[in-house]
Amino acid sequence: MSRISKYENVVRAILLDKTATRSDDKLLYYWVLREEGFYTGITLVSYLCGDHNKYPNYDSITRIRRKLQEKHPELRPSKNDQIRRQEAEEDFIEYARE
Repeated sequence: MSRISKYENVVRAILLDKTATRSDDKLLYYWVLREEGFYTGITLVSYLCGDHNKYPNYDSITRIRRKLQEKHPELRPSKNDQIRRQEAEEDFIEYARE
């Protein structure tokens, strides 16, 4: 089992149980750490300077969320959050073209 797929069931359960995590990757990451028994009171300095090797990769967790939400529409955020994301994406595309 890959390191990424190892967390797929945990992420899915959290997305089902804690709807706020569907639109907040930081909150989702926090709950993954809690569910997996990692210490969540870690300091930023400690995380950036070595302890992070013990923790799941933040980007991997967000990729899992995106994949699950693509396959399971019921795990997506509210319509308002989806609209806000779409608008932000359009703003960024416009900015990138300038």
